[in-house]
Amino acid sequence: MTKPLLDTFSAEVHRFIAPVVTLAQTGHSKEAEQALAQMAIMVADEVEAGRLSPQRANDYFMALDLFLDEKTGIDLSDDAKDLILEGMHFHDWGTPHAPALSLMRGAAERILGMAVAAL
Repeated sequence: MTKPLLDTFSAEVHRFIAPVVTLAQTGHSKEAEQALAQMAIMVADEVEAGRLSPQRANDYFMALDLFLDEKTGIDLSDDAKDLILEGMHFHDWGTPHAPALSLMRGAAERILGMAVAAL
């Protein structure tokens, strides 16, 4: 019997995405998107600075996508979907198919800006 795909990711990957996952599981979609936005900015900065491997960054977004798809009924905004989609291209780092960090940062800033505007 094969392991579910989500179980193939390391415990560290699961711990890293846990804040987003916990919020999504409890139906807090806006807060989950805000946590995703913060995560995306941090991951982009760390990969760009060479402190995080592109493959590990890719794993974070792949695991998050699988979890949200398989385990929650959360309805994500287009910006949140863009963050996940772009993040799943970190394995192409250094090629023309790498994630567009400016797109990721813009989407994250829009998500976080909406949170500030709602205060």
